[in-house]
Amino acid sequence: MKKEKIEEIVDWAELERIFEVCNSTDTEIQHAKNYFLEISSTKFVQTVHLIHELGLEKPYTKDAFVKCLLSYIFENFPDFFVFSVHKTTKKLLFSIPIRYYVLRNLLLQMRVIEKKDLNTFIFSASKYQNMAAEKKSLIKKKKTLAELVKDLENKAQLGEQAEHFVLEYERNKYPKKEILYVSPFDVSAGYDILSFFSDNDFVPNKMIEVKCVGDDYSFYISKNELSVAEKNKDKYFLCLVHYSLAKEPVFIENVCKNISLYSRVVGENFKVTFKNHFIGERKQKK
Repeated sequence: MKKEKIEEIVDWAELERIFEVCNSTDTEIQHAKNYFLEISSTKFVQTVHLIHELGLEKPYTKDAFVKCLLSYIFENFPDFFVFSVHKTTKKLLFSIPIRYYVLRNLLLQMRVIEKKDLNTFIFSASKYQNMAAEKKSLIKKKKTLAELVKDLENKAQLGEQAEHFVLEYERNKYPKKEILYVSPFDVSAGYDILSFFSDNDFVPNKMIEVKCVGDDYSFYISKNELSVAEKNKDKYFLCLVHYSLAKEPVFIENVCKNISLYSRVVGENFKVTFKNHFIGERKQKK
C-alpha cells in the first residue's frame, strides 16, 4: 500500500482561486505561484504535484477535481475509506484513518464529505456517493479481473456494464433526481440501485437488483436477494438487462410471487428461468 507523501497542501478556497487564475489566463498551474505570494512554496509545490498525480486538465472544475481525487484515493490508498452501513437507516457511513488527514481535510473543505461524530463521516450529497461508487467499482474491476479465468472475467464485466446501463436508464427517467448506486459499497444490501417511483418522490425507495441475461433471460438469484425482495414486496424490482445492452430492460415486480408462479428454479444456487410468455408480457408493457 502506498504511503501518503502529501504533508501539506493549500486549502480549498486557495485552490479555487488558483483554478480561476489558470482557467482565465494562459498560465499553467506550476507557473501560477506569482499570483499567490502569500502561499508558502512548500504548500504550492505539493499542491501542483497532487494535481499532476491526478492527471487533472483544464478547464479546472470542482466536479472534475473530485472525480480525479476519488480515483486517486481508491487506487493508491485502498484503506482510506472504511465503509459501513447503518443497520436501521441503511445510510452509508465511513471512517478515515488519521494518517490521511491532509486529503480528509480537503474533502471536508470542499463539502464532499461531512463529519457525523469523532471519526464517522458521510458523503454530503448523493452525487458524491455515486462518484465514489463508480470509481470504487472501476478500481475493484481493475484489480480483481486479472486474477479470474476468462469466463468469470466476462461475466463480471457484463454485470457491471448492466448496472451502469440501468443507472443511466434511471437517470434519464428522473433527470432532476439523484439515483443511488448501492452495490459497490454494500454487497449485502440485496439490490444494486435505489431509484424513484415518480417525480413526486422525495426519497429514493425503489430497490432495483440488476441481472445481466442472455437470450433465454435466465439468471441466478441469492438467498439474501430473495429475502430482501420478500421483506420489500412493493419496493423491490428485478431488472433484466440483455447482454447486448441494445434492448429495453425488463422490470419484474412482486419478485418472489412471480418467481414462484412463472419460472423454473434449478439447483441450490437458484438459477431462475421465466416462462417465455411472462417475459414477453413484461416487454409489451414498455
